[in-house]
Amino acid sequence: MLARKPHLSGDYQRETTPVATWLVCAIAGAFLIQFVADFSTAGSDSGLLVALSLGGMDLPAGRVWKILTFWLLHSTSNLFHVGIVIAGLHFFGRELVGSIGARRFVEVVAVSLLGAALTWSVSHWDSKALLIGATPALYGLAAIHTTVHPSRRFSLLLFFFFPVTIRPLQLLGAAVAGDLLVILLRDVAGRPLPFQYHATAHLGGLLAGWLYVRTRSGPWVKTAPSLGNAQGEIRNPVPRGSRRAPPALLPAANARPPESDLRAAVDRILDKISSQGLAALTPEERRILDSARNLPRRH
Repeated sequence: MLARKPHLSGDYQRETTPVATWLVCAIAGAFLIQFVADFSTAGSDSGLLVALSLGGMDLPAGRVWKILTFWLLHSTSNLFHVGIVIAGLHFFGRELVGSIGARRFVEVVAVSLLGAALTWSVSHWDSKALLIGATPALYGLAAIHTTVHPSRRFSLLLFFFFPVTIRPLQLLGAAVAGDLLVILLRDVAGRPLPFQYHATAHLGGLLAGWLYVRTRSGPWVKTAPSLGNAQGEIRNPVPRGSRRAPPALLPAANARPPESDLRAAVDRILDKISSQGLAALTPEERRILDSARNLPRRH
């Protein structure tokens, strides 16, 4: 369908591979290298962990480049660690990239990892513990998700057996409560845990993501002109599953948005098609594509 309408894309360069997929591939590739290195050394230290992880004194000592590497490493003895990170990036990539764009998605990940690194360095400056993993990025993305999709509901299996339906803010609150409990038991009460858990880094990533969305200027959600005002802001988004939009936001049957707004909407829809496929389009988005067929070509 799109091949017959080259003027829809014009000079717009569509993204061929979702950015979350690149992040997942980077983490999976690093994990494979870790696993092979650990296997070749019969479980002894291969040197990768110390070389690429973040220690409490690394940043004060000037090893700032470790901010770029610590998130690639994950526990090779606990597949749940890397599994939850990959699943989380896939989920948030599917939920957020089409709404906030690939650039802001990467910015949130980077800011969250930076916040985690700083928080970890401050709270573990006198410790030999090492920080690894991209879990703090999931916390930052979760903070954005609660802003973009506050009413979204999804189902999960509690303890892998009990199905529950929960909102993003409720799930994030439960995760934060767990982190605070770990800090209380391990850092305050001095009780050791049977596993490594970087609670302060998680909260640092969450705080950084929250500050990012609060300090960034401009609209957060890219939307079609008929769903918001001229700046693309959503005044009253329709909850998922709702059959009808609020009457104030319904355009007239023969109404046509300005050409610049229509082109921006088409670009957003093409971005969504490249990341999620044609099946993800809503009837409103299909109508916008159909109405854009008569747009003049860009030169």
